[in-house]
Order: sequence, then C-alpha cells, then structure tokens
Amino acid sequence: WSLCLAHADKFDKALVESWKGDMDGILIFSGLFSAIVTAFLIDSYKALQQPDPVTTNLNMTAQLVTLLALSTNQKAALPPLPTPNSQDTYLVINALWFLSLFFALMCALAATLVQQWSRMY
Repeated sequence: WSLCLAHADKFDKALVESWKGDMDGILIFSGLFSAIVTAFLIDSYKALQQPDPVTTNLNMTAQLVTLLALSTNQKAALPPLPTPNSQDTYLVINALWFLSLFFALMCALAATLVQQWSRMY
C-alpha cells in the first residue's frame, strides 16, 4: 500500500499545483475583465440619467420663440429637437454590463476559494 499511497500523493500534489496555476490565471483575467467592464459601465450608466433640466429648458424656450415668430408670419427655422434616448435599449445594455461584472466577480471569488482550499489540501 505504501507504493500506491506514494503514487497517489504525487498525483494529488501535481493536481493541486495545476489548480493553483489555473486559479492564478482566472484571478488575473477576471480582475482585468472587471476593470474593463467597470469602465464601460460607468460610461454607459450616464445614458440612464435624466436629461439636464437647463438644456431641456433652453430647447423648449427656443421652440417657443420659433412658434411665436411663425404665428406673426415671420420666417424662422425650427431648431432640431434632440433625439430621445431609447431607455429600454439602455436598460438592457446596462443590465448585461452589470451581469457580466457580477459573474466576473463571482469567478474571482470562486478562484480565491479554490486557492485557499488547495493550500489546505
């Protein structure tokens, strides 16, 4: 049995070392991926915010002046309205960004737990 135990111990140590190396790679990848996703998420999250009230007020005032000018038979071009953002699309995009960030952080947590377990093994 000692020969079998020595062979199994050698195999187990190699397996645990392999797991440690794999978990290091997963931790590095998930850390970099989380940083990149966070950068995209910060920029994309701004689209969910309400429009600036000052800009909205200026647009409405410009339209009011134009309508008053048209009602007095003066020539005035209507300023183009800003196109409204599609809130549903931005909600889906941000939900996917948040999900990918959540899964990356869960992978990092799982890799850390496997590393701690392999140290005790």
